[in-house]
Amino acid sequence: MTTVAIEPLALDNFSIVPSWEGSTLRIVFSGNADMDARVALEAFVKRLNGQVLAAKLKRVVCDMRDLYFMNSACFKCLVQWIDSIVKSDVEQQYSLSFIKNPKMPWQARSLESLRHFGPAIVLIKIEP
Repeated sequence: MTTVAIEPLALDNFSIVPSWEGSTLRIVFSGNADMDARVALEAFVKRLNGQVLAAKLKRVVCDMRDLYFMNSACFKCLVQWIDSIVKSDVEQQYSLSFIKNPKMPWQARSLESLRHFGPAIVLIKIEP
């Protein structure tokens, strides 16, 4: 199995930590993705997407349960990520599962809307 070796993203109030669960790459988002996080998030997603494509992974899980806020500029980075996957050749496409926190109503509204950008590749779910 080819693995993706990508460094975690750590800012003052926002972090992303990648880890492996079998052959699935899990990305844990936490903190506040405000305007200060946008540039770093955009760069992280581009690097991650390139490495996932190179490794021919089929699934990435984005655990958003500890993400308390995401502004529209950071949210746009996720939309662009989904768009880049959808525009890839079918054999290169992979699925994105977003785990939401039911105690954060903004996540239900915002994350559910991601499905419209990639209905064949985006799954929204709740985990304990």
